[in-house]
Amino acid sequence: MTEKPSFETRFTELQAIVERFERGDVPLAESLTLFKQGMVLVQSLEAELKETEQTLETIEKDFTKSNPGD
Repeated sequence: MTEKPSFETRFTELQAIVERFERGDVPLAESLTLFKQGMVLVQSLEAELKETEQTLETIEKDFTKSNPGD
């Protein structure tokens, strides 16, 4: 099984796609492929951010329970 690229790598890939669209020099056929790749990246980045946020909330709750009054 191949390892998923890091969050930072995927974010950089997404930025590169956005920059290409901003330049406005992407042919239509390629733009559809890039758009799809970008949406897949957005989905995976959002999922990882949500998972990280839930982990942080759990850590904060656990810390608050073990250190009441701090």
